[in-house]
Amino acid sequence: MTVGARAPHRHMWVPCAAALLAGACSSGPLALGRLDDDAIVGADAGGAADGASPTGDACEPPSPARDYAFGGVGTELVDLRGGPSGRVLGGAVLDGSSVLRLDGVDDYVDLPNGILEGLSAVSVAVWVRRLGGAGYTRIFDLGTSSVGEDPPPGTPAVGRSYLALTPSTGNVPSGLAVLMSADGAGGEAVALSDVVLDEELRLVVVTVSSDAVSLFHEGALVARVPRTVPLAGIVDENAWLGRSQYAADPHLAAEYAGLRVWGEALADCAVRTLHARGPSAR
Repeated sequence: MTVGARAPHRHMWVPCAAALLAGACSSGPLALGRLDDDAIVGADAGGAADGASPTGDACEPPSPARDYAFGGVGTELVDLRGGPSGRVLGGAVLDGSSVLRLDGVDDYVDLPNGILEGLSAVSVAVWVRRLGGAGYTRIFDLGTSSVGEDPPPGTPAVGRSYLALTPSTGNVPSGLAVLMSADGAGGEAVALSDVVLDEELRLVVVTVSSDAVSLFHEGALVARVPRTVPLAGIVDENAWLGRSQYAADPHLAAEYAGLRVWGEALADCAVRTLHARGPSAR
């Protein structure tokens, strides 16, 4: 199956040929949304609701539960918070430059399992430079596939449960998007935007609160949809950067400069603060 076989439609999914019959393509949305939809949940998810202004404390990003800075050398990606390390695979290596480059062919990062385990809310922030490539690649993909944990690259597989961030999809708008499912493509909820990642380092943040899934680009909210998928329904035994739970989706060509995870949904203003400070501030 080629990525180009996914036809773009808003609020409707057109099957990607025979691949869909085998469940082999992602995005069969339960909830499909963008920032101007009527269904979008209200103000400052993770902070104040119903239009109220968040407090000053809510605008200060708390210490993350996990913090990967990409500043080492070799293939071990160290968590600066003291948690388990990730592994750089496929031939890529950390070179001491504080940037990890993935080639879009077979490079990816395997983060520790269980990042979402026990959480009712989460935020994931990543500083990334996209280096072109096809749609449905993954900036991150936390979940599992039809063949379980750590399938060798190229093994036929489809996503079963996941929280994923992709630079582009076959929907309209077709830009940066969050994909979330606890039941494969047919149970997928999607937060869409028209953001096209260029070849500059950008901060992208995904927050999942009790009632909303939100997507931010360079500190600005670009998509927010009602949350329809429980985090508890996602088995994150494959926590990947640059690789999808769907084997048909290509690897991502990109450079990473930072990744942080919180066990809560950051307030909108905290995301703006994070953007203003940059990837090196702690």
